[in-house]
Amino acid sequence: HTSLPVVNKTKAQLNNLELIPFKSAIANGIEVIMVAHLALPNVTGNYEPSSLSKTIISDLLRNELGFKGVVITDDLGMGALDNYTTEQICKMAINAKVDMLLTGGNQLTYFNTIKSLVERGEISESTIDEAVTRIITLKQNSNLNTMADKSVIGSSKHQAVINKIG
Repeated sequence: HTSLPVVNKTKAQLNNLELIPFKSAIANGIEVIMVAHLALPNVTGNYEPSSLSKTIISDLLRNELGFKGVVITDDLGMGALDNYTTEQICKMAINAKVDMLLTGGNQLTYFNTIKSLVERGEISESTIDEAVTRIITLKQNSNLNTMADKSVIGSSKHQAVINKIG
C-alpha cells in the first residue's frame, strides 16, 4: 500500500497461474473486477500501474479475456500512485476503460478533474457513457437500483443533470 509492486512475469507466465482465476470468473459471469496497483513491465513494456494501463485493462482484460463487466480501481489514495497527479490518474484510468475510480476521499476533486478532462476533450463523453452503461447494467442485474434506466444516457434528462451540476 505504500509503493508500486513490480511483477516481472511474462504474459505466458501470468496465463499459466495468475490469470487462471480471472479467466474462470469471466467464464462464469463475474460482473466486477478490481484492478490492482502493480507494474507488469514484461507485459506492458513500462512501469505504469495496471490500474491505469490501457494494455492491461483494454487490451488484456477486456479484449483478450473478453471481460464485459465493470472495472474498478483499487483505492487511488494508495502510495503506489504517489508519482501521478489526480489528472494523470483520471485520464489514464478512464481512457484505459476503467468504469469506477475508488477513492476514500476527495471525491469532488476527482469529479471536477474528470469534468475538466471531458471539457478539454482528453476523455470522450462516449467513454464516460460506456462506463455509465456498464454500471447501470450491473445495478439492474443486481437489483441495486430499481430506478436505473439505460435509456436516460444522452437523453434530455441526462443533459439536465449535467447542466444542473455543471
